[in-house]
Amino acid sequence: MTTTLGRTRERHDVVPSTMDLAAAAARAGAPDGHVVLARRQTAGRGRAGRAWHSADDGGLYLSVVLRGFDGPAAAGGLTLAAGLGVAEAVRWLGAADVRLKWPNDVLLGERKVAGILTDWVGDGAAVVGVGLNVAQASFPGELAGTATSVALAAGAAPEPAAALEVLLETLDAAVARFRENGLAWVVPEWTARSGLWGRRGRAAGVAGVLRRLDPDGALVLEQDDGTERRLTAGALDLL
Repeated sequence: MTTTLGRTRERHDVVPSTMDLAAAAARAGAPDGHVVLARRQTAGRGRAGRAWHSADDGGLYLSVVLRGFDGPAAAGGLTLAAGLGVAEAVRWLGAADVRLKWPNDVLLGERKVAGILTDWVGDGAAVVGVGLNVAQASFPGELAGTATSVALAAGAAPEPAAALEVLLETLDAAVARFRENGLAWVVPEWTARSGLWGRRGRAAGVAGVLRRLDPDGALVLEQDDGTERRLTAGALDLL
């Protein structure tokens, strides 16, 4: 069982967004580790306002209230730490070739299996949302070429309740490590597990080769002229 995450939970059938419900719960005094889950989201969202496919087809969609942080500057580190936790869950569920794509995606090979979103609520509270593709056998439209699930990668679908507990356990451990050691733990772990260094990418209008994370979690791209650009926000597209 987890030590903090999931001690209190609210389950929903269909909601617009678990992020919005968790933020409201945080403002109403929900405890640290409170989890909001939904079978389906009608307005699930990812980073930079992008939509997240959240149909009732085998995904885990949840948002967690986390308390005790100093301010919105912690959100970036929380996103990276949560990515480590989600990646560990995907490994435990049987998938191989797990990679991290800055700042908030978990990949299996070249395809996205999970996304993370962190919102600062205020008064020491943040909400971390996770969408994890667990049992989907296929994806609609353009997602068919960019998304995958644990079931597609591992050859079998994990039991949903067991997958949820694995995810909460690994997220709990990652958040605990982040609370204790901050980015001094996150950056080396994330760097070792990304698997994308040396690839070309584009973020915030800047294209170049992915070189490293700086100690503050910023992504460093080497441009074609050899100069380096530090990126602290924005969605990354692999080229």
